[in-house]
Amino acid sequence: MTRKVRIETAGVQTWAGRDEAGEIIEEKEETITTAEGTWSVQNGRDFLLYDEETQDGTVRTMIKLSPEKMEVIRSGAVRSRLELEPGRICEAWYNLPAGRLALKIHTTGLEAVRENGCLRMVCAEYRLIWGDGMEVSCRLEVRVLSEA
Repeated sequence: MTRKVRIETAGVQTWAGRDEAGEIIEEKEETITTAEGTWSVQNGRDFLLYDEETQDGTVRTMIKLSPEKMEVIRSGAVRSRLELEPGRICEAWYNLPAGRLALKIHTTGLEAVRENGCLRMVCAEYRLIWGDGMEVSCRLEVRVLSEA
């Protein structure tokens, strides 16, 4: 069963640091995108597939959701693979126009909401870690809004 759906993704990235005076500052970046895509269930796993236009070109995103983890695989202008599994620290990468960025992901939460057997929302909370301990706290919500 594959259904055409409208998908909204909302991401929040929060990082803390110190300003020139040594005061702790916190910065937050929020993004929301909406796209037409598909939702299907295969072997007990949910699959969302959609394309989005970015400043670098078209990016195709596939989200695989099982009861224990979520994978976010992007291809096209930006390539990446994130594995979000609560309680685990997973290695990940982003291939960007500027080069490849290796990351570690520590997932602290993953929740899926269903209505009448259909996936309506999945939310992941995690930390991205790279370099010499640089860290960003992230929250990703993916909502299946309606059939397209």
